[in-house]
Amino acid sequence: MLRLINPAATWLRFNDPRQLVEAAGRTCYKSEAKVTADSAPKFVQMLIHRGHESVLEHAYVALQLDLVGWVGTLVEWWHARRRLPRALIWTCHDGRLVASANVRVWRDLARVPTSRVTRRLLAQLAFGVELGPPTRYAAFFTDLLRPEDLHRPWWGGGRATSLAPRDLTPLELRDHLALTLRLVCGRGTSHELVRHRVGSYSQESTRYCDYAGGVAMVVPEALREDLGPLANISLTSIPVSVVTTTARTWLTAALRASNSYAWLRASDVPAQVARGVLPTDLKTEVVATLTLRWWGHLLGQRLSPAAHPDMRALATLIQRELAAAVSVLREDPDYL
Repeated sequence: MLRLINPAATWLRFNDPRQLVEAAGRTCYKSEAKVTADSAPKFVQMLIHRGHESVLEHAYVALQLDLVGWVGTLVEWWHARRRLPRALIWTCHDGRLVASANVRVWRDLARVPTSRVTRRLLAQLAFGVELGPPTRYAAFFTDLLRPEDLHRPWWGGGRATSLAPRDLTPLELRDHLALTLRLVCGRGTSHELVRHRVGSYSQESTRYCDYAGGVAMVVPEALREDLGPLANISLTSIPVSVVTTTARTWLTAALRASNSYAWLRASDVPAQVARGVLPTDLKTEVVATLTLRWWGHLLGQRLSPAAHPDMRALATLIQRELAAAVSVLREDPDYL
């Protein structure tokens, strides 16, 4: 069975970064049905225990630092830069010092033995400036930090305050606000998307997801006029409404791939082997996190007339979703 779908872009809006990480991680295995009210902290701990830290990159932390904290993190990162391919972002606007990075970057820096100022700043983020109940960020760092890190180095240098989007100035928003979108596109289009390596991505796995119940494929832009009306309809044969040779040829190949996959799975061939017959228009979901500056760079590249039509269509959806997200963020008192 074959189902045609259209590309889509949806802003993932969570006030708790642990829920965002869980949403991204479960996309890979399509296990969203396992989400419960209290499953996010356990899911984050499972990722850390198994070493699957790439998913933690979707949680982004921006800190306002005092001068000691700002210079300290800069110096510590500089000394550890060869061990840390993913960098922090520092800005200074109107005398305010801000550093930001995703959780995985902060964890990498905290692992460096000489990063005493960074460990103090992250301990403040996890446990509060004055030792108190763990914060929602504590789950990301409890395996690396201890409450006593609040008092290191001995001279007590460095203080940090986490910043919500509403706390950032327009200049700071470009560099320190990261937004996460769930993108639905063809597998081939996703290969172009993840070439923007400044971003963080979690993608639906054809190895662990089973499509024996039906294969979904994204309607190519070049065939949208012919196949668009068939979106979200399950097909077992070519409808008589499809009259152009190009559309019928594409649909024939898509049905053949879908049937071949179903036959292989029915013959007990593992999904990770059967996936080899699926084409690049196979529907996939990608959770993507980038700062506003790098989302803008992506759009500048992918809205170009020279871009692939499918990638340009996805970029248009991304642009609309980002515009809607930014317009509401500054008014949301609870969004972190």
